[in-house]
Amino acid sequence: MASGQESARQKMINLMYLVFIAMLALNMSKEVLATFGVITTDVNKSSGILDGNNADLIAAMKNSSVEDSLKWKAPYETVNMVSIAANELLDFLSTDDMKREYKMKDNRIGRVVNGEVPDMIPAFELMDKPDHFDEYFFEGDGFTENGTKFVKLINDFREKSISAIENSNTGENDSVVRKKWDQNKISLIKQIENSFNTDPVNVQGGQESWLHNNFERFPEIASITKLALMEEDIHSVVNDLITAIKQSIEGENLNTLKAIVAGVNNYFRGDKLTGTISLGKYDPTFVANRIIINGEERNPSEIMENGQIVLEKLGLSAGGEGERTLNGEIIFDRTDPETGEKVEFRIPIEQTYRVNPSLAIVSNEDMQVVYKDIPNNLSISMIGVSDSDLQIVSPSGVKRVGSGKYVLSGASGNKVTIKTRDKSSGNTASIDFDVIKLPNPTAIFGGGSANLSKQQITGGSLKAEYDDDRLNNSLKPRVISFKLRVGGKYIGSSNSGRLSSKMKTAIKQAKKGTGIVMYDITARSTKIKGGITTKNREVGLTIK
Repeated sequence: MASGQESARQKMINLMYLVFIAMLALNMSKEVLATFGVITTDVNKSSGILDGNNADLIAAMKNSSVEDSLKWKAPYETVNMVSIAANELLDFLSTDDMKREYKMKDNRIGRVVNGEVPDMIPAFELMDKPDHFDEYFFEGDGFTENGTKFVKLINDFREKSISAIENSNTGENDSVVRKKWDQNKISLIKQIENSFNTDPVNVQGGQESWLHNNFERFPEIASITKLALMEEDIHSVVNDLITAIKQSIEGENLNTLKAIVAGVNNYFRGDKLTGTISLGKYDPTFVANRIIINGEERNPSEIMENGQIVLEKLGLSAGGEGERTLNGEIIFDRTDPETGEKVEFRIPIEQTYRVNPSLAIVSNEDMQVVYKDIPNNLSISMIGVSDSDLQIVSPSGVKRVGSGKYVLSGASGNKVTIKTRDKSSGNTASIDFDVIKLPNPTAIFGGGSANLSKQQITGGSLKAEYDDDRLNNSLKPRVISFKLRVGGKYIGSSNSGRLSSKMKTAIKQAKKGTGIVMYDITARSTKIKGGITTKNREVGLTIK
C-alpha cells in the first residue's frame, strides 16, 4: 500500500523522465526514443498483470459479499464504485487515438523479442513527432473536445474514488476493522490525490494547464509512455484499495507476508536509490528487529518511517548502468500462540530495477543543426526539474534568454558539446553537435524563370533564398543591393531587391530577346553581422 508521501509511481516517472525534451524541433536520438519504447512495453506488461489480478480479486470479493454480507457487502460496494470510475477512464485511454499502434520496421538484425525473432519490430525512433497528441488535445491556446474530456475523466476518477473511500462503511460492525480502515484510507486518498492531480502547473512567468505541461510538444512515444504509466497508476489504485480493505478485515497473516518494494524501478547513472519497502501488507504498527539490505545490516529506527523502510535514508547509490538487484531480509519476532515462545520471522526482499544512462536532448529549434558565426536558438527543458534548477555547464556561449530558451553563439571547430546539469540531483548529461559553416543563399528573381515578359520583369523582385527552409525561416535573408545591365549597357544600382524607376524604363525600351543581367548582389540578415554574398553573384534574364 502506498504511504502518505509522494507516490512511488510518481517518483519513478520523475526519474525515468530525466531527459531533456526539445520543445519545437524534437531532434531526438534513436537511443532516447528506444528507451521510451522499452519502458512503455514493460509498463504495459505490468498493467496487464494488475488488470487480471484485480478482476479475480473483485470477483472473489463479490462472491464474499453474498456469502458474508455483514463483513464484505460494504467493502465490495466501495471497490465496485472505484472500479467503475476506473473503467470509464481506462476505456478512454484504450481508444485508438490514445493507445497508438507502434510504427514497425524489418527486423534486419534479428532482435529477440519475448524469446522469439519476429519479422517486424517496433520502430520507436520514428515516433518523434508531437503532431498527433498536439492536434488531438489542443486547439489554439485551449483544449479540443478530446482534451477537455480527458481532463474531466481524470478529475472524475479522482473525485469519485476519494468520495467512495471517504464514505465507505467498511468495518461499520467491527470497531477494530474500522480503526484499521480509517488509518489505511488516509494514505490511499493521498496516493490518488498525488497521482491524479490536474491543477495548473507553476512555470516561469506564470502558470500553464496540467495538460499543456504534460503533453504539448512532446514526442509521440513520450506521450504514449506517460499514458501507459497513467493506466498502470489506475490499476494500482484499485489493487491497493483491495489490499487495504482485505488487510483491514483479515488482519495479520505472517505466513503470507512479503516485503513489498515500491518505486524501485528505473534510475539514471549517478542517482541515489529511492522508494520504499513495506513490511508485508503495509501496517504502521510493524517494527522490525533487524534489517539487512544488500548484505549490510541496518538499524531499523534509523531507516524506518510509518512502518516502511525509506530507501533514501540508506544513502545507497543505484549503481552503474544495466539491470540491478535489491535484496535482503526483514527480521522480526512474534510470539507463537500455542507455545508462548518468541519465533523469528524472516521476510525476503527481492526487487530488480534498471539504471539508465543520463540522456540529454538539446535541439536547435530553428534549424536542427549548429552553424558557425551566427546565434543558434535552442530549446531546453527538463521533466521533473524546475527551470531554475536547470544549469548549462558548457559551453560558455550558451546563454539563457527565457524559460527553456537558450542561444548558442560563437560555435567553432568541428564539434560543440553541450553539457547540462540538474543542480538538485547533480546528474549531468551531454550531447554533441556538428559545427558546420553557414552556406551562402542563392539569388533568385521572381519565380526563378529566365525568360520573362517586360511586365513580369518590372513587377518582379530579386530574392535571396537558402536551400533549407529552416534557414530561410530563421535567418530571413533579403537582398539589399544589386546592379543592372540591359543588353550590355550599365543602367545603375538598386538599394533593395526591387528595380528602380530608371531600371524599369530601360527594360520597357529594350527589344524582345534582349539580355538582362543583375550582378554584384548583396543580401543581409538581422542575425548575421555584415552583408551576405550570394552563391550566384549574378542572375541573367531574357525579355520574351
